[in-house]
Amino acid sequence: MLRIRFVAIAWLLASCAANSGTSGSVTDSAVTADAQSDASTADTGAADTAVDTGTSGPAAPIQVAGCPNLQTGRIAIQAGGFTRHVRVFPPADPVGKPVIFLWHGLGDTASNFSAGFSAKTRAVASDVTIIVPEACYQEDAVPGCTPGLFTWSSTGNSDPDAALFDTTLACLDQQWQIDRSRVYTIGFSAGALWSTWLLMHRSDYLAAAVTFSGGIIDNVLPYLAPTYNLPVLTAWGGDTDQFANGLVDFNQATATLRADLRKDGHFVLACNHGLGHTVPPQGPDFALKFVLNHAWKDGVSPYATAGLGSDFPKYCAIEP
Repeated sequence: MLRIRFVAIAWLLASCAANSGTSGSVTDSAVTADAQSDASTADTGAADTAVDTGTSGPAAPIQVAGCPNLQTGRIAIQAGGFTRHVRVFPPADPVGKPVIFLWHGLGDTASNFSAGFSAKTRAVASDVTIIVPEACYQEDAVPGCTPGLFTWSSTGNSDPDAALFDTTLACLDQQWQIDRSRVYTIGFSAGALWSTWLLMHRSDYLAAAVTFSGGIIDNVLPYLAPTYNLPVLTAWGGDTDQFANGLVDFNQATATLRADLRKDGHFVLACNHGLGHTVPPQGPDFALKFVLNHAWKDGVSPYATAGLGSDFPKYCAIEP
């Protein structure tokens, strides 16, 4: 049974001023914390924008120098001028395999979030590499790496976390020749807002995305049409899915994202679990099923023609 730890604090959205606080996290007592290991690396940079490849296939990752030796555990990586860390959970043989990025919520940690999603177990069982990045002021406390309003830089200067995504993806491809047509993002709360940013700004890398309580927040995280159509699963907890006593209404934010994506022709799966600001117990299972059933095909989803079947709970439905 998954459990979310969530404490509401006051935020000044209009000013977009970052404050420290505590939010939701997924926990799973059946999984212990992941292995710890560090790797020293040389400095590398990351492109600000993804490469346009037309419609023939996903974009090739940027080229970087000085990538770390990727292995199971906590890995240091130089991205955007900062030393950042990611938790790496590879399958038995990661060469040529898909990659899933998991982004944690405000106040959570990568170690806790990866345990809650059973990342180590699921990576092996699903034959996929799972990457759980650390926010620059959570476990890392990176000097000069200022987060956005919600932990990840979806609402502020996006460069630090965009560089982390771009550089990590590049290093994975250099070492393991990943399946570029099967790169995915999944996030909860602040991590879902960052996954929302990624699906809008990195659609030429991503084959599918999942947001647990993410979405569009007017004047803070505005909608930008993705370059390519992208299948997206949006999950949220109904009317009570709120942050800081309603200061952020994820019910409305998710509705706005769903409407904007459908207007642009994207396939959208809507899952209203009704449990408030949390990841539902079935969430990790159906999130992985959703993403791994998609490859980069400019928005084509097998669920559009085959339906959902038994892969998803009854509260999930395809947006018309």
